[in-house]
Amino acid sequence: MSVHLILPEGGIQLIDKRDVHAWESGWQTFNVTAAIKLWARFPLTNHGLKIVVHHAHEELSPHSFGLVGTRGNLEKRPYLVGFVTTTRVFPTFTPELVVPPRERRAAQEKRKSTGKCKLNKFYVDFKAVGLHNTIIAPPGYDMFFCQGLCIYPFDSAETTNHAALQSLYNLFDSTAAPEPCCVPGNLESINLLFFDNDGNIVLKDHPKMVATSCVCL
Repeated sequence: MSVHLILPEGGIQLIDKRDVHAWESGWQTFNVTAAIKLWARFPLTNHGLKIVVHHAHEELSPHSFGLVGTRGNLEKRPYLVGFVTTTRVFPTFTPELVVPPRERRAAQEKRKSTGKCKLNKFYVDFKAVGLHNTIIAPPGYDMFFCQGLCIYPFDSAETTNHAALQSLYNLFDSTAAPEPCCVPGNLESINLLFFDNDGNIVLKDHPKMVATSCVCL
């Protein structure tokens, strides 16, 4: 059994094939990635796929072989599964076209009064939190923290498709889903000189100690 790309000029091109026993039943999986990539780049070349069945060098009708087509049992019809990766944020539409004016104005006023999600400078004094007897140096460091609102449309803060859609939905119904949270998106390490449990002086790199960016999640 083989799957072919139907070419614009009427011919066919092999995409994938596999051996199937006549007594087998169930789903058969074919990799048609090449066809999807071609269609995505050149949509006008999409003339469909053709399934060809051969037995003893003789071409058979897929229907006579037992294949279920698009008019067969709904639960057994063929379907296409695609895995897509993208770095673009989901909402590519403009908020003016999606969010009603009243909700949009309310979101803008809330953002002005509270502030958008951003990185804020914050110095941690180890003595102030009782760690000065354990940590020798430094006496403290700039930890930074993230604070602010994550209201669609996002400005400078990075986000995810999930957070963008959640924020958009929150504008329509604030009781259905909370606003996304402003959290550190990237964390860097610092070196600390400290006493370990045995009283030894140790210099160690501690990961994820300094926030360097913020995201809405």
